[in-house]
Amino acid sequence: MHDMDVQNRRLRRLRELWATRFNGVTADLARAIGKDANQTRFVLYPDRAGGRRIGERLARQIEERLGLPQGYLDREDGMEDVVGRIAALPPALRQHLLEHLSLLEAAARELPFAFSGPVDPSRMADFHAYLERLSRRLAGIEETS
Repeated sequence: MHDMDVQNRRLRRLRELWATRFNGVTADLARAIGKDANQTRFVLYPDRAGGRRIGERLARQIEERLGLPQGYLDREDGMEDVVGRIAALPPALRQHLLEHLSLLEAAARELPFAFSGPVDPSRMADFHAYLERLSRRLAGIEETS
């Protein structure tokens, strides 16, 4: 895997987490990964003055601090594979799947209320955001079919 591909993927995945789990609040992300806000800004914006890339050690540290599996920042999110497989399905089956995906989205919005104990809202936000992105991508397939 090319080094710049890994760097770009790490940055993209961290920015997704920053947006979904921390609502774009740099100070909250910084606290969670054990860095100060300036250091975190340098990581989020590596092309600006003082910016730095997410190296191997920092990537693993971020994953550990955020409770992510090792290598999470390096991997694709898998959506391209999912979208490709669904696109290959017959139109009627795709439509059926889209209907069920809408039900999953609705369930994801209501899920935190279904538990009597605490639910990690950041995990729910990640799950909900993934379902929304997947729905938008699949809706694009239906429009072009």
